[in-house]
Amino acid sequence: MSAKTRARAKEVQAVRRRLIAESRWCMLCRRGGRKANLMCHEIARGPHRQKALDKPYAILVVCETCHRVVHGTLDWPESRQLFRLKLSAPGRYDLDAYNRLVGRGENRITPADVEQWWWT
Repeated sequence: MSAKTRARAKEVQAVRRRLIAESRWCMLCRRGGRKANLMCHEIARGPHRQKALDKPYAILVVCETCHRVVHGTLDWPESRQLFRLKLSAPGRYDLDAYNRLVGRGENRITPADVEQWWWT
């Protein structure tokens, strides 16, 4: 781990610990308690991931098992992950802020893109 990455990890640690402490269960499978081994997962990918490390509107709190699953971009695109955030922590959901974070236009991901996952 580079010194820059290590410094960023230390900088965001308090926010990530708070998000985990506030969560009672995995936002995907609803497994809870200490046995769930909850952790933060950044919805943003690639070069935007580092920017998302301390942004509550861009982080899911998931168990270790779901964390491995959610990395699959085909089954868990950003819009689906944002929908789970909206369901599990509506106060943290902010699609406009997320789109600004990852760039490429304010309508990169639309509300309709997020709502299409209602059936899952």
